[in-house]
Amino acid sequence: MKKILLLGDSIREGYCQLVKADLEGRAEVVFPAENCRFTQYTYHLLQTWTHDLLGREPDSADNVAAIHWNCGHWDCERFSRIHEPLNSIPTYTEMIRRIEESLEARYPKARIIFATTTPMSPAHDGAGRTTEEIRAYNAAALEALKGTRAEINDLFAILENEPAETFRDYCHLTPEGCRKLADRVTAVVSEAL
Repeated sequence: MKKILLLGDSIREGYCQLVKADLEGRAEVVFPAENCRFTQYTYHLLQTWTHDLLGREPDSADNVAAIHWNCGHWDCERFSRIHEPLNSIPTYTEMIRRIEESLEARYPKARIIFATTTPMSPAHDGAGRTTEEIRAYNAAALEALKGTRAEINDLFAILENEPAETFRDYCHLTPEGCRKLADRVTAVVSEAL
C-alpha cells in the first residue's frame, strides 16, 4: 500500500487522524507523533522522521505517493513583545527551500505538496503574530518554492473568511474547522494515489 506523509505544526495535528481515517484501505497515512514546529526543527528532524515513518531501505522511497508539509506559525511567532519573529522572512524562505530540496532528493517520485500557513482567528488580538504577517510569510514561501517540484495546497484560503467560531483559540480549530482542512488535504493527497 502506498504511503502518504503529513508533516506540520499543531494545525496538522488537528487534521492528521481525520485524513488517516479518510484514506483507510487506500493509503497508509503516517506522521510524526510530535508537533513539527518551526522550519529549523523540521529540517533537523526530517531525516529521522522520514526514515522512521517511510523506511530506510533504498526502495522505500518508491512506496511514497505524497508528502504534504508545512511550517509557518512558529516561524513568524513573536515569543516576546520586544523581539522580532523567531525567523525573519529571509531565514524562513531559506529554510523552506532547504526542506523542499531535501524532500525532492529523498523522494524523487513522490508528489510534494506544500500547505500554506492558516490565518489567525478573527477574534485574535494580534499578540504574537497576525494574519497579515502570515500572509507575508506565505507569499515569501511561495516565491521560494518557484522552480521546485512543490505543489501548493492553499489552506490559508480555505480558512481566510471563516468566522471566529471556526477557531477554538487564537489559531487552533474546532472539530468542524479541522474537518474542513482534512477534507481539503484528503482531496489533494488522493490525487497521488
